[in-house]
Amino acid sequence: HFGVDIGTSPWRPEGGLHAHAEDAALLRQVFERLRGDGVQTARFYLFGDGRGGVRFSDDGTPEALDGSVFADVDVVLDAARASGVGLILVLLDGSWFAPASMVDGQPVRGHADTVRDPVKRTALLERILRPLLIRCGDHPAIVAWEVVSGADGCIPAQTAAMPEGRGVLAAFRRVLDE
Repeated sequence: HFGVDIGTSPWRPEGGLHAHAEDAALLRQVFERLRGDGVQTARFYLFGDGRGGVRFSDDGTPEALDGSVFADVDVVLDAARASGVGLILVLLDGSWFAPASMVDGQPVRGHADTVRDPVKRTALLERILRPLLIRCGDHPAIVAWEVVSGADGCIPAQTAAMPEGRGVLAAFRRVLDE
């Protein structure tokens, strides 16, 4: 369920995988089947386009992870470890940066300013990504982290080069070095 397996959302206010035993069981079956078919590593999307797991203020600043995120991530990590499948955890999908839109009457996407605006970027790094990385960063099921998947689809082809030491990855490195 893209964007709603991790954390609460309007579609799943009770939480994602930890609150849906049938989906958690299906995830375990999928990982076991993948491993049985010889797959050693799989990608798993955490926050997608921002529709679940992250609480935003009225101005779009990331405030915090919601109370279900860690329980839902634990379901994913436990299922992967039990099956022997290594995970590449994808933090954000490129649609995070797409123009805001509505799905089933609920807002999705439209979070590009969490990277463009220095205050919102710091909030994203400190309040959302850092707590997750600190808690889960050394889990044995995780083989890699992907910060953003598919961002190339949201970036205009004629963009100016990013100056050295700028942008979300540079900011992310600075935060982790502190």
